[in-house]
This record gives sequence, C-alpha cells and structure tokens, in this order.
Amino acid sequence: MKRYRMPVLLSCALVCWALAACDNALIDSDYAYVVTFDSQGGTREASPQLMVVEKPATMIAALPSAPAREGCSFAGWYTEKSGQGTPFTETSPVSDDIRVYAKWNDATGVVVRTDDYSITYNLDGGTNAPANPALYNPGTATITLQAPTRGAWLFGGWFDNASMQGTAVTEIPLGSRGDVVLWAKWTYNDTYKLRVGDIGPAGGRIFYVNGNANRDGWKYMEASWINDQAMHLPWGGGNVALWGADGRAIGTGKQNTAEIIAQVGQGGNYAARWCEALSVNGYDDWFLPSADEMVEVIRALYAKQYNWFTKGYYYTSTECSAEEYLVVWFDNDSTDPGNATLLDMQKSSDNISNLYIRPIRSF
Repeated sequence: MKRYRMPVLLSCALVCWALAACDNALIDSDYAYVVTFDSQGGTREASPQLMVVEKPATMIAALPSAPAREGCSFAGWYTEKSGQGTPFTETSPVSDDIRVYAKWNDATGVVVRTDDYSITYNLDGGTNAPANPALYNPGTATITLQAPTRGAWLFGGWFDNASMQGTAVTEIPLGSRGDVVLWAKWTYNDTYKLRVGDIGPAGGRIFYVNGNANRDGWKYMEASWINDQAMHLPWGGGNVALWGADGRAIGTGKQNTAEIIAQVGQGGNYAARWCEALSVNGYDDWFLPSADEMVEVIRALYAKQYNWFTKGYYYTSTECSAEEYLVVWFDNDSTDPGNATLLDMQKSSDNISNLYIRPIRSF
C-alpha cells in the first residue's frame, strides 16, 4: 500500500480541489490513483494540476485546461520530460500514480526541452578537460570547448561526426538545443624520429616502425636489450584454450599478453606474466611478442648485426589451440642472417632449457 490515504467519497472536481489546496492530502491507492500534470515552466498552469481516477474507473474523465507558455505552442501531454515517450490523453489507461509533462514547440515547430541536454565526448583514449561540461540547456552561456589530452598525441579539434570531416566544433552557443555528440581528433606527435636499429627510450633497440601510427596509437616497437632469458618458465594456462590470445600479426602481442594474464591470473610465474612485470630503465610496459613480432625482432636486428640472439626456441604470445602455441626457431649457424622459423610447440613441452623470452614494448 502506498502512502496516500484519504476518503475517496468525493467527486473528481472536489478531490482535485482538495489536493491542490493541501499538499499533504493522502489518497489510499487501494481506491484511487493520482495523475499529476506538470506544465514545465508554463506561464499559465494546467487546471486542475492533479486529477484522481477512482476505482473501478481506469481513465480520467477529461483532460485539464491546457497550460500556456510565452513564445511556445502546447503540443500535448507526454510521459517523458523531453516530450518523448507515450502521449497521455483522456483515453490513456491509468493503473498507478503517474506524472505527465507538457510538450512545448517553439515558433519553428522544434520541441522545447526544459531539462538538460547531454554532451558526449568520444575521447579515443584521451582525458577530457575538467572544464568541458556534460550537460547544458538553452539558457546556458556559450560553452567554449577545451582541449583534452592524450600523452604524446596532438589534439586536432572536436568534430560532430566519427569520420571527423568538415569544420571543427569550438563552442556550443547560447540558445542551442539538442544532445551533442563530439569526437576528438588526434595526430601522433613523433618526438623521437627513430629508425630500425636505433636505441629506444628504454635502452633496447627499435625493430619496427609503424606507418599507421595515427590509426594504431603507437609508432615504434622496441626489443629489450636484456640477454635472452631461458628461465624454465611455462607458457601459461596449461592445456586450456585462452580466448583472445590468438593474434599473430605485428601489433597483436600486447593484447595477447593481456588476455593470457587476465585468464591465467597474476599469481605464479610464466612467460607473459614475466614480461608484464618487467621494469627496465623505468619502463614497465613490456609484453610477450606475437609470432610475427618475434620473427621481426630477429630478422630486423640480426640483419643489423646485433648479436643479441642465442640459437634456440623463442616464446611468442600466439596460441594455436588448447594444446599448442607458436614458437620461433632461430639458428645462428644458418647462412641466412636473421633466419627465423615459426613452429608449433606443445604446452606440455614448454619447460625445455633452450626456450627463450625476449620482451618488447610499443610506443
């Protein structure tokens, strides 16, 4: 039972008068429901503002007199403040207490909302400026949009479309109406100007330069200078297929590593977790390379005559099945400099002594 409680042996007009005159009037919902008409800023309120539907009736007897609002035309009663939802008329069924809202149109026929409009910012990995508001209404002073930040990226403006075509949006003027959706445009700011073989920020060697930095969010891949690690560590996960750790291409090792750790867990010590926990020269964003990344590490750097690599098998983060993952076989006795071959490795065999780990990072 609801909190409303008063005798309902009154005519509808008398009950409406009683409710308007006494805010504390209580009606027992076992006997009646209350319909509240919210004029949303009307210069003349609906009359009456409250109506009661006495059981067994299921509808109001008639709509109240229409409200008025300067410069606007009344377009009916609706179940949502925005003027959306279900229209409410004298034939609308009433089965509970309900509040309905006046819908207003301006002189051009556009719906006038009295509640706030939303502003949605698609940041693509950036951090919004605290001064950018999430809501506004037609009476809000002109909003000058502020620039977000995103690490080494340069902000290229706010746009009203996902393809970021046309003119950038710099402000939301006073009197604007409608929800606003904005997209941040970014340009990769390459302050390093590195080439394959150069020393990277963490002290390793650059082995790959990405031509799609704006799309992917990184431009360089750096291999750790730490000597090959043969630590007798398992690949991780046992003979259980791990969802999402099957990326093979360059650019997938970081996600592979994250998927392995998310499913195997932070406990224990295994190849992906060892890379993720590594910190070198203050950089702790290392991961286990994918199959193609590990091949590129060997081919690019061995061709530069960096004698970093020991003959043997190298872990990758690429899983083939519940039982297998890919490893790279490197043979420094080969006449082909940088010879690297992809092979399937049984998870049950991943503690062999010459299985090496070479962490990498992207930035």
